[in-house]
Amino acid sequence: SHAMHTLSPPLMYSPHTPHGNREKFPRENNYIHQGANQIMPRSYNPSRAFCLATEEDKNWLSEFLCYVRLHCIEMICASHHDVSSRMGSKKLKLGQVGIRCRFCAHAPARRVRRSSTFPSSICRIYQSITMMLRDHFLECPFMPNEEKEMYTSLRRDTSQGTAGSKNYWITSAKTLGLKDTPDGIFMDDGRHANETP
Repeated sequence: SHAMHTLSPPLMYSPHTPHGNREKFPRENNYIHQGANQIMPRSYNPSRAFCLATEEDKNWLSEFLCYVRLHCIEMICASHHDVSSRMGSKKLKLGQVGIRCRFCAHAPARRVRRSSTFPSSICRIYQSITMMLRDHFLECPFMPNEEKEMYTSLRRDTSQGTAGSKNYWITSAKTLGLKDTPDGIFMDDGRHANETP
């Protein structure tokens, strides 16, 4: 059976350290070693993606939110394409960290509402994802039916998480190396920004 069918999230490696369990989690392997979205032409959107989920999630978050962090969203650093396609009030900086739906990230056509977001600060990641949960996933035509069924089932049976879980979103983001700046969220050492063509 696939990891997506298990009700408890599998153990995760840290996205920024070597790990020995790549064979067990082939989807996560794409984030670090090849970049996400191999099925699309690299020239279209070369954003580098990494996973928000960590091993600690299960101690702080509901099963539903663990599932979302592992299977439904990915963190990205804005590419030249992202920057040039968002002008005006939603202007981005190269390397700025955002969140996107992993199912429609490859789609060159117009995506449904809230397919991606670039929160202004780490403390707004949770709020940004709750808006994606409300407006995007069940409307996303690229989300496979089996994923929608799991998403709907877990969401129906969940609470928001344990007390203090909103603070956990902040501390876990910082653990991944994210930092607040006047221009938005960035990696603390710029490692993903430096990889972006």
